[in-house]
Amino acid sequence: MRVEQRVVSILVLLGFVCLVAPEPSAQALTQRDWMMSLVDALGWSFGLPDEPQDRHYQEILSGERVLRVEAEKAHQPEDLVAVKTFENFGPFSGEGWLAGIATETRAHLQFLLPRDGNYHITASLRLPGHRIRVGGQEVEVSAGNRFETVPLGTFPLEAGPQKIVVVLPPNAAIDYLELKAPPLPKIEPLDGWRPQAPLSRSALAVTAVRLLDAENCLPPMPQKISVEAEDSSSPGGAQIETSRYLGVPSEGAWLRAGTTPARVRLHIRVERDGVYRIAVTGAGVGPATLDFDGGRSWSLLFDSFLAEKEVGTVYLERGGHYADIELSPGSGIDKLLLHALHSDSSDYARLVGMSAIDGEPAAGEIDPLLSLLAAVGASR
Repeated sequence: MRVEQRVVSILVLLGFVCLVAPEPSAQALTQRDWMMSLVDALGWSFGLPDEPQDRHYQEILSGERVLRVEAEKAHQPEDLVAVKTFENFGPFSGEGWLAGIATETRAHLQFLLPRDGNYHITASLRLPGHRIRVGGQEVEVSAGNRFETVPLGTFPLEAGPQKIVVVLPPNAAIDYLELKAPPLPKIEPLDGWRPQAPLSRSALAVTAVRLLDAENCLPPMPQKISVEAEDSSSPGGAQIETSRYLGVPSEGAWLRAGTTPARVRLHIRVERDGVYRIAVTGAGVGPATLDFDGGRSWSLLFDSFLAEKEVGTVYLERGGHYADIELSPGSGIDKLLLHALHSDSSDYARLVGMSAIDGEPAAGEIDPLLSLLAAVGASR
């Protein structure tokens, strides 16, 4: 089944669940209740600490997957290391850094990972000859006499408690580890999470659609924003191309990378908060990536000739934004198109078949919705 057909089928099921709003119960539900129920029902509670606070639930639902592990906080008391705070070897992160001893020693860094994923890990180290064990893999990395950020590689990690063992050579040091994976779609009401606020049906609708990554199904508006790539003030190594043997560019020109990759930045201004459907016209034989404001990214695969490719949707607040496009050698981009979608709370409610958005939902309305979302949304 195609992705679009699957999403429509799920939304139809949601419509049956939300068709009739029951009478509200005596016990008012809050956004905190819904936030906690979502994380638990979707099986994401492995990334929570023993005594979670609101911010821990919000962190999981934000979809962000960037974590800095400060070595001076994550090491264990029995490790033969010392916490230092002087800057003789360059600036450091956090409250200090870990210094080794005159012989080889180990630091056992333990921390909690909120979301699973394929994480690219870097470390701030001093001196050559470090051996670092992540999961079942051990890598050897080196740095200079001052703190230097070095890549360890990309590793599949499950949410929950983690332990990374750092073998420090004599007199070496480690400042931090940083883990990064591409962000996931953000799950939150239109105005963000307000844990103590009463839970509204509109918040249910918005979070359900975002959980399913189904904002692309919102109805289109007339407004479109078109940005010509050749007008970019930051072409990142790409050159303006006017030849037409790969197709006719929209305004007579497009940007194309040469024999090396290029990173093109396009500046955009939107006049309204809302969801925008993204399409990119380009050509090339290698992969490309697109991200907005340094956040969530999409992979692109252009045709060998200039053609428009629909990418997905992005929520943008009114004001200025930027889009970065990473181009493979020989690939190019003609234009970026943003098509505004109807994205008020009532539009989300209609999308899931909710008969009313006023008032507060009852527990009887929550349970079947949670069951359905848990059945189809946990793999997102």
